[in-house]
Amino acid sequence: MVEENYYIKPARYKTYIKDGCCMQQILEGILEAIEDEIRAQKHYQMLAEKADDPKVKKFFEQLKSDEENHEKALRTRYEAFEKMMKADRSKS
Repeated sequence: MVEENYYIKPARYKTYIKDGCCMQQILEGILEAIEDEIRAQKHYQMLAEKADDPKVKKFFEQLKSDEENHEKALRTRYEAFEKMMKADRSKS
């Protein structure tokens, strides 16, 4: 699975993140990336709607679909980090 090659599970960060010091920065970065993915989806949708050639339309629709998948992966990561941060807080 291609996604598994670049996906770093939040548990792997535990050794690098102490006392939640960087968690908020990670969460903010992920949210920013989600916003970028949504903007890209809208852009590709607009290009697909403008396309006269069915092949060009399909190309931009596929790019939009790719961005939707990226957004889903980022949301999954966000939720995982958020849970990890809450768990760390409850230990304190």
